[in-house]
Amino acid sequence: DKETDFLLNFLELLYNYTQNAGATLKDFLNFWEEEGKNTSIQASENIHAIQLMTIHKAKGLEFPIVFLPMENAHKDSKIQDWFSLEENTALKSVNIGGFEKKLQTYDDQISEFNEENAYKNFIDRLCLQYVATTRPVEQLFLYVQKPTRDKNGNENPSNIEIYDFLKSKNVENADSFDIFKIDENTLKKQSKKEEKQHVSQQISSLTQKHEKSANITIATPSRNYQERNEKVRNGIFTHEILAKINTKNDVEKVLKSYLLEGLITETEKSEIAYRIFEIIEKYPKYFTENQEVLSERELLIEGKTYRPDRMVKIDDTWFIIDFKTGNPSEKHKKQIDLYQKAMENLGRKIGGTELIYL
Repeated sequence: DKETDFLLNFLELLYNYTQNAGATLKDFLNFWEEEGKNTSIQASENIHAIQLMTIHKAKGLEFPIVFLPMENAHKDSKIQDWFSLEENTALKSVNIGGFEKKLQTYDDQISEFNEENAYKNFIDRLCLQYVATTRPVEQLFLYVQKPTRDKNGNENPSNIEIYDFLKSKNVENADSFDIFKIDENTLKKQSKKEEKQHVSQQISSLTQKHEKSANITIATPSRNYQERNEKVRNGIFTHEILAKINTKNDVEKVLKSYLLEGLITETEKSEIAYRIFEIIEKYPKYFTENQEVLSERELLIEGKTYRPDRMVKIDDTWFIIDFKTGNPSEKHKKQIDLYQKAMENLGRKIGGTELIYL
């Protein structure tokens, strides 16, 4: 039942490979044997599985059950901060690590530097433990390393505060214990039952005796609306694809990429292709080989940014083309005139402008 996931991911891998210039079937087969077949797919988060992540990444999330392993160690001695050199006028401060604890006896400034930064690490540690222990909704399992022991077998002081808390609850000094008493019912997944606040009423009681009864009518979009909506959608994709092609030889390749990405259907592909080739046949000089083409290039005009759909250079002369949907309007004409003015201000020779309605 997972075939579809693998097929879709394979098609995506195949499509991405075809974007390489000059890629052939033989090249892809070699790629597949060397590394492609080892590609893994992302599993859905909705399946029953354990998610392994850092505490920082888990911040703001919640899970039914959380397993939290903790090493009995801290980084209070691992300090890196700016140390002020008040008497030195050439160098005001240096970024250094923590000083040896022995030096704290001889220098109050060193002692203050160490203590202040160790305290910052202590606060960060408490915040991290708070985030970790507030992620679970139903159950929390703690796996905490015990402190080391000295030569006499006595337990050294703990390096994490949560161990001291657990030790106070572990009266019998057991290796494994429950902080709270539990039974089998509490281990079962809990589900909230939503109470219905609304009151149901029979439809028959909503009509008065003296009123004429009528059938319930469900409003649906009219066929004209649906057809109009499809035309707008096809017009948008036609506009996008025209901006991505230079000649008619590029049309099929771009349309296939849209089809593989699931943006258009086979029917839409045929309709859009027909419209595009119709435009190319009507304006062939703008889609010939070996032309310099600028698609959707931004122009700055009096502090405002404009983006003509297409600019084509023919014999040292530029032609500006803009694709529009809907009916012709004076607004469209003023806009393309602005493009022409901007290009002429840049010293470009303009051979003409063209508004093409899709």
